[in-house]
Amino acid sequence: MDVASLVLDSPWYEAVEVTPRSFTLTAGPVLVPLPYGPAVCGDGSPEPGAAVGEVVFQTPVGPRRVALHPHPENLVAQRHRRECAVAAIDEVSDLAFGDDWTPVAPRVVTGELVVSVDGDHAIEVRGVEGNIIFAMEAQQSLPFAVGGGTARLDVRVSAARCDTHALIEAKRKLHFPLSISLDGAEPVVVEVEATGPAGAVFQALLESCLDAPPA
Repeated sequence: MDVASLVLDSPWYEAVEVTPRSFTLTAGPVLVPLPYGPAVCGDGSPEPGAAVGEVVFQTPVGPRRVALHPHPENLVAQRHRRECAVAAIDEVSDLAFGDDWTPVAPRVVTGELVVSVDGDHAIEVRGVEGNIIFAMEAQQSLPFAVGGGTARLDVRVSAARCDTHALIEAKRKLHFPLSISLDGAEPVVVEVEATGPAGAVFQALLESCLDAPPA
């Protein structure tokens, strides 16, 4: 069967534009990228193994609809729950780096992670992590609880890797993963991006790292 385009039709994800994709479906597995939109939350997640929706293929004889079943069976259910958990955290809180940073060693600064939470909710920062370029450590004991309002967690950030391989792989070098629990729920990973003054400081750390002589 010749295919000219495809799109996912699912109650669990927002609709996206039809994707032009010219290929032929034959016997045996065919790997085809399938874009999907943000998770639709509020009515639970798909059960493991249940059909996620239908893939609509546009063919020379018209559209064909095929039920999409996940493999492994819990893959989409887990991903949907995680996306909705992250969306719930984003809705009631704001996570950002502060503006003031102090150099404490070559290519190392200390500053703050600012956590603001709506008054009816509570957040715990269970863990902070760096990325392929930067290391980040909490300077206070974790978990760091914020029960409404704004609190500041002291952090230490360093440019840890300057090698060519790390720089090539660093597609999101100013994004930092945090393990966050909302209202006592299981923690999920939420990314905070360094922007504004913090982004400028981290970029300067990276540039000084690049200028450093090889070890």
